[in-house]
Amino acid sequence: MKMTDPTTSAATPDEELSALVMQISSLSKLALDMTKVCIDVKDKLPHVIAAQAAKIAMAIPETGETVSTPWFEFLDAPTPEEMAARYPSTNGDGQNYHVVCAGRRPGLYADPDDATAQVTGVPNYVREKRKGRFEALRFYKAVYREGRAFTAIDVIVSDDDDE
Repeated sequence: MKMTDPTTSAATPDEELSALVMQISSLSKLALDMTKVCIDVKDKLPHVIAAQAAKIAMAIPETGETVSTPWFEFLDAPTPEEMAARYPSTNGDGQNYHVVCAGRRPGLYADPDDATAQVTGVPNYVREKRKGRFEALRFYKAVYREGRAFTAIDVIVSDDDDE
């Protein structure tokens, strides 16, 4: 038989039940939060894996293939939000833009020669022409979300690096 201390009172069954209900409520909230996290990971993971696989495939030549292009380091491209801030809306928004999503400097180019300079020699570059800023940014956002947007940095390899 258990003895109780006369200075403390034992919790009533209602109080114990109330404490358990509060614990279950907090655990339920945590379980709901974890479900949301799992859904977010499930949605984003294929894009992240595809982006990394694309970067690896671009950086490593296939066996037996002769590499005639310079070496590149592939970095993250600007986010769609950064791109929208970089190219604010103008009154003459009906112009054509050459959208470079994967190249030396991803961006929106009015001059096709400027866009060509950003992708010349870059393997697996992504460039398309779009009418208006809105369509250009929408195309960039779609390519970015697919994980195909990147910044290519020329890497200079010299014989001095071996020493």
